[in-house]
Amino acid sequence: MMKPSIIARALRKIDRELQLSVIKETGASLRNLALSESDLAKRQDEMLRRIVKHAYETVPYYRELFDSASLKPSDISGTKDLYKIPVTSKHDLQNADCISSSFDRSQLLETTTGGSTGIPLHIFMEKKTAARRVAEGRRILYLHGYKAFYKKLILAFHTYTPDFINKLGFYRQEAVPWDADLKEQTDRIASYKPDVIEGYPSRLGLLADHILLNEISLPKPKFIVTNSEMLYPEVRDKIERAFGCEVVNVYDSEEFGQVAWECTRHNLHVNADTRIIEILDNGNPAGQGTPGEVVCTDLINYAMPLIRYKIGDIASWSAKKCECGIAYPVLSGITGRASEYLVMPSGKRISSTVVYIPPSIPGIVQYQIVQTAPACLDVKIVRAKDFTEETARKIKEHLTGSTGIRDVRLHYVSSIRKTKRAKFRRFIPLSNHGPGKER
Repeated sequence: MMKPSIIARALRKIDRELQLSVIKETGASLRNLALSESDLAKRQDEMLRRIVKHAYETVPYYRELFDSASLKPSDISGTKDLYKIPVTSKHDLQNADCISSSFDRSQLLETTTGGSTGIPLHIFMEKKTAARRVAEGRRILYLHGYKAFYKKLILAFHTYTPDFINKLGFYRQEAVPWDADLKEQTDRIASYKPDVIEGYPSRLGLLADHILLNEISLPKPKFIVTNSEMLYPEVRDKIERAFGCEVVNVYDSEEFGQVAWECTRHNLHVNADTRIIEILDNGNPAGQGTPGEVVCTDLINYAMPLIRYKIGDIASWSAKKCECGIAYPVLSGITGRASEYLVMPSGKRISSTVVYIPPSIPGIVQYQIVQTAPACLDVKIVRAKDFTEETARKIKEHLTGSTGIRDVRLHYVSSIRKTKRAKFRRFIPLSNHGPGKER
């Protein structure tokens, strides 16, 4: 699913004709799932050549980028030549002229990245691209048994105004505020009886805790969709236990919409028919199982092309072929943000994947670990009823053992602050303390 903010903007502005285009695009998107590896490769090469030529001819940023690297569009015959194009970061685009001259900017849809790095970025796309992204979201639903007459409830930032398609009884959805009282949310689920529930893992996790603790019986959805945040195994487990159905996780970003999604075998396939994903380890392609930075090329956004753009996440390729029969490449998982690392007392930087509290330690509703100095970790904890002094001892012992940091301070809070986009961050690195940093 696309993030609620993008869906809202897109669906409010997409007219009736384009709504019908979404339905057509959904069919095409579903048919693409049957593409073989060789067909996908040919498709990517062809689409890459077109977007590169378009970007060079109509986007000043890319013309300058190519000229500075002594490149011409004809030098890029396919994905095998991608390495020749310099990687682009969010910082590179901040003040760059990166909108295609082929489009009237006033007619484009706009969204903004969350700015968790302190650098928000405005993303523009034409309505056709927004429609294709909505179609890709529906493809994920259909893959898991969705029917057009199903009802979906989203924990969102806004309300939805039904359009003519919804009024006909198709693609019905309602929203409940993500920050509404937990009882209000469970009441809405009970009254609306949704077939699908969608939301951030952190919020659904808190809702699951509420349901399990109070033994609330609710209508069972067909499945739950999580997106926009890391989905941790223990959070998935309690969501599935609380709602009695499977979780389908989607890896997405404001810049690209859906980047990867879980199939029926719960493997994370990338959207290879409309994106090219690279995983780079120190600038070179990472081997299978080796973590690296995610670099994405959007093959369908001609209004604001993003070619070899660093999303800022760390992931790795899976070595296995998925048994679901879909040939799209598989990620073994998303392990964190590239900017989120732990600074050791020696000054050495290591992966933040070591900074966590294992789910085997009881008594914790939610926690957040903040590195305030190279030798200090502050841990904010929302305690459950079974939290004890032994729990506190085990937390400190584990974090000291995994990070080598001995100064671990526990702070007991009633709730944990989220980002401006209501996202939950389990670890706040030392690099995020300072002016303009979103905490």
